Amino acid sequence: GGQIVEDIPVFNSVQDALQRVGPADAASIYVPAVAAISAIKEAVRARIPLVHMLTEAIPYKDLAYMKELCKNNGIRLLGPGSLGILVVGEGRIGMLGGLKPEYRPGAVSIISRSGGMANEIAQYLLRHSLGIRTIVHLGSEPISGTSLVEQLHELFLDDGTKTVVVFEEVTHTAIQELHHALHTSDFLKKPLVMTFGGMSQAIIPQGVPFGHVDALMKRDARSLEQEIAALKDAGVQVVDSYE
Repeated sequence: GGQIVEDIPVFNSVQDALQRVGPADAASIYVPAVAAISAIKEAVRARIPLVHMLTEAIPYKDLAYMKELCKNNGIRLLGPGSLGILVVGEGRIGMLGGLKPEYRPGAVSIISRSGGMANEIAQYLLRHSLGIRTIVHLGSEPISGTSLVEQLHELFLDDGTKTVVVFEEVTHTAIQELHHALHTSDFLKKPLVMTFGGMSQAIIPQGVPFGHVDALMKRDARSLEQEIAALKDAGVQVVDSYE
């Protein structure tokens, strides 16, 4: 504490920072996995409403604890394993878009399970003259503080978002939770385009890993096809690739 880095003051704790600088709207956490719970607890004690966490490879028990801690205290957790969130022309938390994001503002928002694909899809849309409203990387850990359904709901309520593009992996929780939301309420308020990483698991032998930790949970190919078909029937445009 007391040092200055890149003209930004350094403090020994979140509480010290708030006492000196004032209230914070968000926290962005970059710590080793062993310190993740401690960092989350600091943010929760400070009642910071949005907590972003970059850290990966956090034990499952710690992931579950952090998610429940934030939920019980009314705090939104983005991540762990998330590159953050970017709202074009307004700002970002994390590192989406690289050192100097140069995205043209527009009305398409992106939700991605992969940080690399979040940037890739944004660049692809821009090359085809589609501006970007928001990019959100949910994180690649098996347990996410913000679910796909929760993030979709937020963007459906956002006046600046006209279409949502999603890159998801073939995890049972994400697809089934979305399927449930689509059939239990007036959920789908805007056009939704989805592509899934891991579809090739249907032809990959059991025991062969594929992609992020999420995608290591093997799915029955027939049930997956049925779930994708159900999403299409509910009005979701499911495409084979981002091209």
